[in-house]
Amino acid sequence: MNDLNPKETSPNNDFDEQLVLTFLTNYHSLEQALVQAGFTRAGHTPGNPRPDWGKFARHIERRFDPDSSPELMGAVCYLLGEPEEQELRRERLQASIPWELSSPASDILWLSELVQEIRNRLLLRINFADKAWSDDTGALAALFIVEAWSYIDPKVESMLTHVH
Repeated sequence: MNDLNPKETSPNNDFDEQLVLTFLTNYHSLEQALVQAGFTRAGHTPGNPRPDWGKFARHIERRFDPDSSPELMGAVCYLLGEPEEQELRRERLQASIPWELSSPASDILWLSELVQEIRNRLLLRINFADKAWSDDTGALAALFIVEAWSYIDPKVESMLTHVH
């Protein structure tokens, strides 16, 4: 694995290490809190539940206010308006069944998928620098969303205080 110091990586491998680590840490903490708060789905291993981001997104949908801060509004607009993500969303909408619970037609469900996708891309970026995508703006936008979602549900927020 390459040294993650941006000053020592090639231009193709540049990314904000502190931002990435902060996002991944907050993402992981929220995932743990989701599981502890009961937002789970079956994991690959019996008895090992995984966080159910879709269930959580549907649960907080009415309370989530993207306009609550300029940073959060910008983050949501960036992720939902990114041309590459819009194309992916169109493809998923064409392939989805209208009555699916996790439909890309819902902005908040789509945001939950994008946040997870950004996390996956960043992990690939860290582990396979020559093959992966890096977008500091996308990571920052996802971080704002993760932080906002961490405090929408009192039970999840309570679990987060136990995680830290």
